[in-house]
Amino acid sequence: MTQIELDKENEMKTQWKRFWFEGDFAFRFVNNKKDWQQIKDTYCNCNQGHVDLLNAQQHCNGNDSFGFYTEYSGKRTLREFAQENGMDLI
Repeated sequence: MTQIELDKENEMKTQWKRFWFEGDFAFRFVNNKKDWQQIKDTYCNCNQGHVDLLNAQQHCNGNDSFGFYTEYSGKRTLREFAQENGMDLI
């Protein structure tokens, strides 16, 4: 089995619920762990100090969107969303 096939198989085994992330350096749908890793890498390389991405707040309309702007004033953090959905975002 090739590495690409192994990666695809592992990705299918990982529990994931799609969400939108919006911050200063990244804004996109996060469809899988690889997408999330790319966002984390972007923030690690931006020289802005440590940003706890899991503290992003849910959008005020209650959908599965999380970010750091004023409209993101919902009840849950991205950390809570991930825990509720069995997702490993660390």
